[in-house]
Amino acid sequence: MWHKLYFVLQSKNLTMSNTPILYRVGLGLIGLLFPLYLSLLWKWLPEAIVQDPLTPVMVFFITSAVYFIATLVQHIRRNRWRRFHKLDEKSYSVALVLFSLSAHALNLTEVRVFEPYVPWLLGYVWLIHGAILLFPYREKFPSWGRYALFFVNGAGLVLCIYLSIFLGPLLVIAIPAALFLGLSLHATVPVWIGVRLAFSYRQMGDLPYARRAFWAGVVLPIAVLGIFMQQWISTQNKIAAPNTVASADLPEWVATAQQLPDHYFTEQILLNEGINQQSLWGADWGLGVLDFGGRREFRRHDPLGIIARAIHGDLPIEKNDLRYILEARYDARHMTHRRLWRGKDLITSEVNSTIDLYPQFRLAYQEMTLRIRNTTRKRWGRQQEAVYSFHLPPGAVATSLSLWVDGEERPSVLTTRAKADRAYETIVGRERRDPALLHWQEGNRVTITVFPCTPEEERQLKIGFTLPLKYRDGKLCLPQVAFDGPATWRAKQQTDVYLQEMAGVEGLALPISWRKKSNAHWQYEGRYQTGGEVWMDAPPISKTVFTWEGQSYQMAEVQEEKEHWQPRRIYLDVNVAWSPWAIERIWSLVENYEVYVFAPKPVRLTEANRDQYLSKLHVQRFSMPPLYQITEPGEALVISASGGNTPLLSDLDGSPYARQMGEWLQTLDQPLRWINLSEDVAPYVQTLYDLRVIDLQRCDREELEVRLEEGDFSRLEEGETLVYLPSADVMVQRSKDSVADGKAPDHLFRLFAYQQLLTDIGREFYDRSALEETWIRKAEEAFVVSPVSSLLVLETDADYERFDIDPNQSTLGNAIAKGDGAAPEPHEWVLIALAALLLLWLAKRQNWWGA
Repeated sequence: MWHKLYFVLQSKNLTMSNTPILYRVGLGLIGLLFPLYLSLLWKWLPEAIVQDPLTPVMVFFITSAVYFIATLVQHIRRNRWRRFHKLDEKSYSVALVLFSLSAHALNLTEVRVFEPYVPWLLGYVWLIHGAILLFPYREKFPSWGRYALFFVNGAGLVLCIYLSIFLGPLLVIAIPAALFLGLSLHATVPVWIGVRLAFSYRQMGDLPYARRAFWAGVVLPIAVLGIFMQQWISTQNKIAAPNTVASADLPEWVATAQQLPDHYFTEQILLNEGINQQSLWGADWGLGVLDFGGRREFRRHDPLGIIARAIHGDLPIEKNDLRYILEARYDARHMTHRRLWRGKDLITSEVNSTIDLYPQFRLAYQEMTLRIRNTTRKRWGRQQEAVYSFHLPPGAVATSLSLWVDGEERPSVLTTRAKADRAYETIVGRERRDPALLHWQEGNRVTITVFPCTPEEERQLKIGFTLPLKYRDGKLCLPQVAFDGPATWRAKQQTDVYLQEMAGVEGLALPISWRKKSNAHWQYEGRYQTGGEVWMDAPPISKTVFTWEGQSYQMAEVQEEKEHWQPRRIYLDVNVAWSPWAIERIWSLVENYEVYVFAPKPVRLTEANRDQYLSKLHVQRFSMPPLYQITEPGEALVISASGGNTPLLSDLDGSPYARQMGEWLQTLDQPLRWINLSEDVAPYVQTLYDLRVIDLQRCDREELEVRLEEGDFSRLEEGETLVYLPSADVMVQRSKDSVADGKAPDHLFRLFAYQQLLTDIGREFYDRSALEETWIRKAEEAFVVSPVSSLLVLETDADYERFDIDPNQSTLGNAIAKGDGAAPEPHEWVLIALAALLLLWLAKRQNWWGA
């Protein structure tokens, strides 16, 4: 066989005595195959070209195998059957890289051994490949370059040893299986690369300190591993240690999350425990403890976590508790959201938005249309589920949803959260047909799930949001709606902003990539991007009303109820966001009051004990004060600062804390006064404010001093006829005066109803599921998504009847973008007039109206 192959290669002029020819061919193959590998990795290849993922893999394998055999044949031709340890260095290096590319391409198919590398590991791997190709030219490098090559070789040897150990179970069968399935040889690639890197230790020549550079490369990754393992042990101990300042009413995971240090290693350790691939030596093939609901798209391969777990064991924490900690500390709620089907092959191909801007009402309506593409090329598992999490600006509300079914747009129906969940789980989990579901979530967030997404066609959905504009110092800002979901790095975007019912706007500031289409229309077109705010001068508030069911709604200036008030007790909500300097400054303001801290029960601070308690509370990453232990809430003031992410109220459902909090909320006759010293507001505090459980005001130390001295703690006049939109710093007022020709947008009523719903639900938050039927009509009228109402799209009208979901009657229905609804510009009026005159001339000439 070898002789036949030799003559074939000889006839093709590939085994010429001139070595660079074969080497140059190899470099050319790498130049061709590496872009092909990237195309597979990033799913650039169209379905028409690649019908089977194993087809390009076989191209990689056959190419690398033929090139390696050519290298052997060349060596045999020169040296007969001896001195194989002295294969041509350049050609052999190319052969190793080609085989590694083939192995990585195979790993992109369902025959996956390694989950996607974490970013630092990906850079580590390709740095080693670069060093392998450059090493034969080491003599042409300056001394520092040669030292760098030996350093990378030493570091690469450590990684190859790890990969070989990780692949141990496969290596046992890889060589015997190669007789029947040549692809199994890919498992041996780390071994051959490791041998090559180790052999470089003998090729240092007379370069001084080369061995030191090599061993420095060996020591560095081992030292990083040692630091990581020490942090792993520290995290295990902190999880096991009791938290002396956490309330016993809180779930155990909250106390754990409060005391874990806030640095990179802690986050990586928790993520490793939650989603990291595990060793093939165990029974678990890397599913990770959070692998419920088909979350393979989030899994990854991190050697640090795998080694630390193998040596020191798992973290002493339950799976559900770990999920809550990830959500509370690292905003991983999109990752942990319920998934009935996987969605790892989905991407977002288009993001198109139409935004109606109403500066005179300080609001906007954004309608976002998304197209979802399933890039899988497998013959099984083709139905997948898309999950999106939209992050809304404060006060915003989802007011429409549509899903295209068989090419036809089907608008959503609003129903209770429980009914929507039951219908979606039944259809997706058992019947595998078309639904889309939109839920309200705490923290200014909504989630959308869409099923099925198949390779045969792109799914299209449309969601609409009513957004209060952000008001700052006489300026208005159009807030951004960001989202997490299927990858957007290849998505196209078109955003059109239309100025509604105004002739113009002053002080307009647009991102540089936007184009002006007219005085009332601006557009961005290109690749999907986030950020880039639109600012403008705030015009006077319009008094135009919107009328619904005999009630009128209009914008109004902020109205404050002047009140002289002094707190009887002050509660300091202390956490890591309080610097020692800030604590001293605030203490100097409040030391003459009755001052308490939650440790965990309210403890009065004195000069004698304050250092003891404040130093203990200051290490908490966040705080969850037991507000129900505040006596006489009407006489109390809470002062807080935000330390970042926190648990949400719904995370505590079923705990003693939630039970007592629910009982306390029902007895609260007015919002608890609350001062926040930081610009950021903790999610827990923001939810309390959205539900109007607390009267939240932001101020700094100087403003707080003035308020305490003058007793200036005025309240906003909210109630049955007034709601406040904090972001826009404006109120929506309802009156019984019905105006027949009210031309204000219906979004006034939607925002009013949404804010009132939150206020009504606030006192019954932990019993809202039992009372959702009570509030559903208010949500249905304004067609707003809320804690008790969801939007649902089903495939047929019969599906709604089957799940007892009534079509919405006498409601605003899904919001609709007006688009190009602004008044024509002067030059547009001229064109319209000319067109009208042309039509009249044609009508007269053609005698359209007869004699």
